[in-house]
Amino acid sequence: MIKRPISNILLSNIQKDDLSLYLSLLFNAREQGEGKILAYNEKTSQNGSFWPNNTDFNAIFSFNHLFSLNAGRSAFLAILECLELEKKSEIIIQAFTCTALASPIIKAGFKPIYADIDDNLNIDPQSLEEKITDKTKAVVVQHTFGYPAQIEKIQEICKKYNLLLIEDCAHCIGIKYKDKYLGQFGDISFFSFGRDKIITAGYGGMIGTNSDLIAQRLKNYISNLDYPDKFWTFKQILHPILINYFVLPFYNFGFIGKAFGKLFLILNLTSKSVYKKEKEGKWVNYFPKKMPGALKILANNQLQKIEQFQTHRREICEFYIKNIPNGFSLVFKNEKDIQTSFMRFPILINNPDKKEKLLSCLEKKGIYLYDGWSDSVILPPDSNQEKFLYKKGSCPKAENLAQKIINLPTHINLSAQDAQYLITAIQQCK
Repeated sequence: MIKRPISNILLSNIQKDDLSLYLSLLFNAREQGEGKILAYNEKTSQNGSFWPNNTDFNAIFSFNHLFSLNAGRSAFLAILECLELEKKSEIIIQAFTCTALASPIIKAGFKPIYADIDDNLNIDPQSLEEKITDKTKAVVVQHTFGYPAQIEKIQEICKKYNLLLIEDCAHCIGIKYKDKYLGQFGDISFFSFGRDKIITAGYGGMIGTNSDLIAQRLKNYISNLDYPDKFWTFKQILHPILINYFVLPFYNFGFIGKAFGKLFLILNLTSKSVYKKEKEGKWVNYFPKKMPGALKILANNQLQKIEQFQTHRREICEFYIKNIPNGFSLVFKNEKDIQTSFMRFPILINNPDKKEKLLSCLEKKGIYLYDGWSDSVILPPDSNQEKFLYKKGSCPKAENLAQKIINLPTHINLSAQDAQYLITAIQQCK
C-alpha cells in the first residue's frame, strides 16, 4: 500500500519549497520587508499589477492590463459588473462546468444559457450558435482540463453576432494553441489559482485584457473592493500545512486522516474550494475581494515552476495514452493533443454502471479519483442544478459524458511509479 493517497485534489501542486513558503508566511510578521503578510498593500508595476517581472509571467500574461482578485469567480464577477450590459442579458456557457462560472452570471443579474459540448468536453460551436438570441451578449469559453476549445470557430461566431468573447482560463494557465497562449484569443480573460488548478495559491484569480475601456472600469470597480479579512487569508495559508502534516500521512490508515480533515473543517481552520451555500445557488460574502499579497507571493512561486509542471503533466499523459486498460475510452486521442498539458486526464468508462464500484475498489488501494468533475453538468454534482437555471435534457451529450468520465491525476506530485500503480489498480478493479 502506498503511504500517501493518489488524488486529483489533495495538495496536488504543493511541493517542499511551497510548504516552506507557506510556513514562512504563517509564522513571520514580515516577509522580505514588504509589510504585514495578512494585509499587504497593493504593489504596482508598469502594468498596474503586483507581480514582479519574470520571463514566464510576462510571456503567459502579456496583456496591456492585469488585475488580481481573491478567486477566479471574483474575477469573473468583476468582468460582468464592468461590461455595462442590460440586466437579464444572456451569457452563453457550456454544460459540464462548475458553479463558480454560473453563479457570477446570476449574481450580476444576467441569465446563463447552456450550450452542449463536443467530443473534447468543450463548448460545441454548432450548439453555441443555436442558443444565440437577441438577448445574447457574450460567450464564455472554458478550455476544459486544459484542452483548447474550437476557438477559431467560436471567434467567427462571436464576430458574426457581435458578441463579447470571454476566455475562462481556470484550467489552462500557460497552455498554448498554435503558438499562442490560451487567454489571448478573447476580448477579456480570467484565471484561477485555486487549490487544484495548474498554478495554486489556495485561492486567487486574475483578469487580463487589452481593452483600455474595460480596464478603466475594472480599475474603478476593484479599487472599491476590500481585502478579505485577515482570518480568511490566514486560513488559506494554514490549510495546506494542516493537510500535509496531519491529513495526508494518515489518509490511508483507517479513519485517522479523514477524521483530522473533518475536525479542521469543523474548527474552521480549513475550508472547501466550493462552499455549501454556493452549491445551493447562494452567493457568499467572501467574494469578490482583492487578492491578498500573501497569496500573490504563493502564486508567483509556482509560476516560476510552470514549465516543470507542464513537462511532467505531458509525460504522465503520454503514459496514460499508451497504457489505458480495456473497457475505457480516451477523450483526448490524437498524439498531437499531448503537446498541451492537462489539468486532469479524463477517460470514459464504457459501462458507466460499474463506475461507482470501480471507484470504491480504487479507494481501498489508496486511490481517490472522485474529484467533483463528473456525474452532472453543473459541478460539484451535489449542487442544486435548478438553482443554476439548467434544464435537464437541454444538453444531452454533456449529461451522457458526465456519467462516464473518470479523471486521472497529472500533477507534479504524481510520480511515474504512482501512475503505473494507478493503471495496474484500474486493471485489477475493472
